Amino acid sequence: MINLILSFVSGLLLILAFPKFCVYPLAYVALVPLLISIKRARSIFGSVICGALSGIVFFAGVLFWINTLSKWAGVWAVIAWIVLAICQSLFIAAFAGISKYVSIKFNKLELILIPFIWTTVEWIRSLGPYGVTGGGLGYSQAGCLPVLQLAGIAGVYGITFLVIFFNEALAEDLFARKPRKIFLAILVLAVVIGFGYYRLHTFKVSGKAINVAVIQGNISQDTKLDYKYAFDIVSSQEALSRKALLSTPDIVIWPETAVTTYLFDVEPIHSKIVNMIAGGNAFFLIGTPYRENDKIYNSVAAFAKDGRLIGRYDKQRLVPFGEYLPLRPISYKLLGEDPLYAKDYNSNPKPKVIDLGITKAGVAICFESTFPYLVRDQVRRGAKFILVATNDAWFFDSAALYQHIQAAQMRAVENHIYVVQAANTGISAIIDPLGRVVKRTKSEQACVLSGRIYVH
Repeated sequence: MINLILSFVSGLLLILAFPKFCVYPLAYVALVPLLISIKRARSIFGSVICGALSGIVFFAGVLFWINTLSKWAGVWAVIAWIVLAICQSLFIAAFAGISKYVSIKFNKLELILIPFIWTTVEWIRSLGPYGVTGGGLGYSQAGCLPVLQLAGIAGVYGITFLVIFFNEALAEDLFARKPRKIFLAILVLAVVIGFGYYRLHTFKVSGKAINVAVIQGNISQDTKLDYKYAFDIVSSQEALSRKALLSTPDIVIWPETAVTTYLFDVEPIHSKIVNMIAGGNAFFLIGTPYRENDKIYNSVAAFAKDGRLIGRYDKQRLVPFGEYLPLRPISYKLLGEDPLYAKDYNSNPKPKVIDLGITKAGVAICFESTFPYLVRDQVRRGAKFILVATNDAWFFDSAALYQHIQAAQMRAVENHIYVVQAANTGISAIIDPLGRVVKRTKSEQACVLSGRIYVH
């Protein structure tokens, strides 16, 4: 019973380290109760049960925002939340079982092996078409800028390793009742923090300055889903854009599906947008569905200053049950053949970096920004800054919005590059290569976010 209580406490403490609580120092001690319960367990099976319980509590809390979808998906959203929490907890259960085996066979190497096992398991659960990055421990440190700088060297998983290393050192000392390894962990953490402060204080902004304006239309999801409002939605964002153009930006950015119909197929909307762009003096990046032959894409279209289409990014990684239905013949019938799910989006596995002439933009749409390799690939192919175009109207002002910003901060530091997040209902932000949120909006308000980025 004590082991189960300890595991439960770990799950609760981990929740508090993430948005909206954001008590990030708790991450360094949150797993200590679970790790001690694993060491106390009499068998590998007992450890697995402890890990599963801790995982269910943690993921049920950190992914609770999925329930906001119940407004549109009804009870299916709640079912999805429960199933996802259980599935993700299996990874923590696996970690616990492997950790118990290590403590039995390689107890002298626990301080290195345990953090390695957790980090590996966290990476594995992000893989595949149903991979999930939510609850990655490294993201809990987005609020601690000195520690965040470690991502510039070792990525988000390097920060995860550091957090688990500290937890394991403390757990081993408490279990053995001998304070020895914690001093090493404190020293390592101090070195990381010292490096972070050095990086923060020696970083100098350099490169070509580019002025950007993000249009946050604050269009409710109910409105976006109703086709009769398609023209009005464009008109409201056009008005904000004309206001933004008064400050002479180089690039104006509309968020994911800012145009709710096929922009290039609906002439009144296409003409309205082209006329607006041609009347200004800026490049435009606009989120829109795009149809090509018999395929449809969730895209960001790039327009030159005269209104010509000069580039397009198509989303690579689609949201299961959001943009496509796995096992469609079965799942579509279960959903009552809802017209909302009538047609799947297509994935473009080889999208192009958008060349605007003045710079090159890499794009991540929606939750693509939570996958490090997708953004890293864009940078490798020449992107000079990253645009995260998203529509988080589905999630109101839940923790999802704040977790999304944490991911953007991490991608900025990992790639030493500016990230601009354009979100329909917020949170929109400009983030510098140190992960600092230079400017941001509040959620659920219509506004223009203007600022400056620097590119090389």
